Amino acid sequence: MPNNQFWKHPITTPIVWLLVWLGWSITILVTPPPITILPVGGDPITGMRDHDAPYLDGFWPAEPRPWQPAMGSALRWSKADWQIQWPHAGAGWWLMQFRTDLSGKPDHTPTQLSWNTPAIGTSIIAPAQRITRVLVHANQNDTPQITATSATFQPSGDARTLGIAVTTIGLQPLGTPWRPTLVLAFLAVSLFGCWLITHRSRILIPFVAGILWLLFPGWIALHSELLIALSLFGWVIGTGWLYLAQRWHTDITTMPRIVVGMVWAQLLALWSPYTHSSDIAMHVRMLNQVLKGQLLFTAQLPCEASAFISPYPPLTYIMMAPFALISHDSTYHQLILTGGAVVLQAIALCYSYHVLRQHQLPLRAVSLFLLLAFINAPLLRAIHIGELSNAWGQSITLIAMSCWLDRHATRQRQIVWTTMALLSHTGVSVSLAMMLGIFAGVRFINTRHIPRWLIWSGIGMAVMVIGMYYSNFAYLIGQAPGYAGCPPEIPIMVRFGGVASMFPILITGWALIGAFLLPQSPLRVWTWAGLGAALLSITMLLVSTQTVRWGIAVAPFVALVAAYGLHKIWRFGRASKVLVITTLVWYGLFWYSELWQRIMVYLHD
Repeated sequence: MPNNQFWKHPITTPIVWLLVWLGWSITILVTPPPITILPVGGDPITGMRDHDAPYLDGFWPAEPRPWQPAMGSALRWSKADWQIQWPHAGAGWWLMQFRTDLSGKPDHTPTQLSWNTPAIGTSIIAPAQRITRVLVHANQNDTPQITATSATFQPSGDARTLGIAVTTIGLQPLGTPWRPTLVLAFLAVSLFGCWLITHRSRILIPFVAGILWLLFPGWIALHSELLIALSLFGWVIGTGWLYLAQRWHTDITTMPRIVVGMVWAQLLALWSPYTHSSDIAMHVRMLNQVLKGQLLFTAQLPCEASAFISPYPPLTYIMMAPFALISHDSTYHQLILTGGAVVLQAIALCYSYHVLRQHQLPLRAVSLFLLLAFINAPLLRAIHIGELSNAWGQSITLIAMSCWLDRHATRQRQIVWTTMALLSHTGVSVSLAMMLGIFAGVRFINTRHIPRWLIWSGIGMAVMVIGMYYSNFAYLIGQAPGYAGCPPEIPIMVRFGGVASMFPILITGWALIGAFLLPQSPLRVWTWAGLGAALLSITMLLVSTQTVRWGIAVAPFVALVAAYGLHKIWRFGRASKVLVITTLVWYGLFWYSELWQRIMVYLHD
């Protein structure tokens, strides 16, 4: 049985797997419980408003207005007929709940509800605050929903007809596991099998079975054919991948198959009913303005992005202008802008693949990098909610950073692509500037010298980008937020609440392991430049309520170091190989199963 040198003491492979299992158990334990509670009207913690709108139908606008988090919970009054739904949450039985507060009703009398879905007759809602729970079965679209007709009243001085006032809504799985829980259980079962395959130890069976029973009670496995099917599906994928891995020995066979397969999956994901067409229409309008010779654009940002008026650099639209001349149909323009973002990402990743191979990164590590980088939820989310310049900017930034690592790239190519990246998207360009600053700083620390051409190149790019483009928007400096009612100063700890949700804790853990295992080389400096820019962006939350688009910019660097961490564990027997494969499957399933909810929450306007 092989040994590993860990610190100064040899640790056998079973102990390594014990540590992996304990780490995975902790990961599952800190995962949010399988119940979702959504504040109605406004979130008292984050201060964000109206994120509940996609889940409600037949309700009046939230009140009070203006509303601040210090006021407590907001609420929405229903009309006579109303509906609460959770689109595509999953099949099976669900427990839906909503909290009502009828203290604002003038006569303080109970309200009668007549239930349509499910057809359970009538019920009485007391005037005091109470929680109503309803057992429902998801419809044919895997959407749990309740519909009801409530008795109404009309307060004096108000033209509206009001039913019940709702302050929170919630969803809890019953007969079917919640999708994140399902995929976590899938990986846990697979890891359990990995251990048995490697060691075939009778002692481990009751131990691992006990852990599984505590984390995922037996009724989940007994009453969920889908869980069993997913576990078997994972084993089939693992077996097939191991077979193919023995036949793939060259870059020519590995890279095209991964790229073509993942591009196909991403293009398929674009055919979604949750695409935010209004923001994409804005980019189509800017594309048409470029065709008319206009290059200076601005747009109003939402509250969660500071609500300022921001410049929109024209590079994305200039690159797509030749293709836009083929047809003036707006649907065609939407297609080339969204599909072009996916294709450009594939080009950027192929170039990065080529550069990484120049630096003798193992083929397996680079292949895993391609897979993890294509499972890019920040990019897909940006495409679906219409942040196309974010998606394009991320790919151009990756090309620019790869140029600085490319041993065959000329100085002209490095400068041109860097200038293009700085003109792709304002938030992404700030992240790129941080990366380049860290890259140059680390190089100076190591060599005590910065080439003169690099200094003059930096000055030239700054003059080009700031002096010739951003100087046209000097009038925006010191502007006030454009929206009335945006949340005020958010507490510092609350600002960091969304940082952990950018990448799953499992991938973040592998990324930290891979970052410290990377050998000393320009590649390590390049990687730490990307991760360092993310840390600087997050640190900005100490002095501002929102940060730059660090998540989408750092995603390829996280993919690289996580891939290297998975590559290093690959050699620990068959179990390690299945662990890597199931981690990739889980990562894809987790993001793609949660993507709809992230998009739906954004569609609040």
